[in-house]
This record gives sequence, C-alpha cells and structure tokens, in this order.
Amino acid sequence: MPQENILIDCGLPWEGKGIVKEMQKLSYDPTCLEHIVLTHADIDHCGGLKKITSSCPNATLWLGQDDVQYLLHAGFRRGLKGVILDFFGPKLPKSYRVLESWTHSDVQAIHTTGHSEGHFAFKYDGCLFIGDIYKNNNGKLTSAKKNADNNVLAKTREYIKSIDCDCVIPSHGEVMGVPW
Repeated sequence: MPQENILIDCGLPWEGKGIVKEMQKLSYDPTCLEHIVLTHADIDHCGGLKKITSSCPNATLWLGQDDVQYLLHAGFRRGLKGVILDFFGPKLPKSYRVLESWTHSDVQAIHTTGHSEGHFAFKYDGCLFIGDIYKNNNGKLTSAKKNADNNVLAKTREYIKSIDCDCVIPSHGEVMGVPW
C-alpha cells in the first residue's frame, strides 16, 4: 500500500498558519496532504483547522463521532474549554469523516474515550500517539485533565498500557520511550 500523508491535530487557532509554513519549510506541498485526523475536539487540537483546511484543500478531515457535535457547535461542552471552543473554535467543514470508519494506510485509529467522548489515539510503525490521555511532565507520564468520566478514563489508560509500541507521543510534552 502506498504511503499516505497524514497530519495529526491542528493546534490552537493562531497556530494553523505556522503549521502550514512548517510544511513548506520542509519542502512539503500542503495540497498533497491527504488526511487530517483529530485526537479530539479541544481548541488546542482543532483550533488551526480553518487555516489548515484552506491550505490543504485535498485533505479529508477525520474526527470521532462523539466530538462532531462540538465542531457543529450543537453540543454542550463543560468548563472553560467549552466556552473557548464555542467562541473561537472552527466550524466543521462540510466534508468530514468519522474515525470509527477509518481504514486507511498503516495507521491504526484507537477509540480512547475518557478525556473526551470522541478521543482517539493513533498507532503507526511502533509509535503510539496518545493525544491527551496522558501528558509528558518532565519525563514522566502524568494525568492530563479529564473532560469526561474518570472511571472511563482510568479504563482507557489501562487499555493504552496493553498496546505494544516502541515509543509514546503525547500531545503535550516530548516523545518518550514506553514508560510502562
């Protein structure tokens, strides 16, 4: 199967332009991006979506079904992140797909609810992108704040530990070897 070009997460609203510039600095044509996948619909993961989708018109957006409502601005989101998303968050493009139907490339999409209902992790070539299930705090994985249910999040964290991988990549903090 040929390699596919995938971007995981879009950063904060003011970071989208910088992400596109970084692609170009790496001699990567943004119009060649095929997929944008969101770990979840928090503003620090989807805020740059508008700029990135306008610069990457051939990319398909993928997100968890349970997070679609937040980008449609139709669902209630608890706390400050919900307020920020309502005021500053991107609108969901007309063309999107839900990660529950992801079958592309060598990237495995793993539903990891707990931080948000529609949270996903991704595994590629021994690397596990864990989104906000944990964060790297000075070389130790610590709990990222939860948005959903603590019991569900605890079960998800145990499940994550059972996945065979060589490195863990949290959304916040540095890449690290397998810490469990």
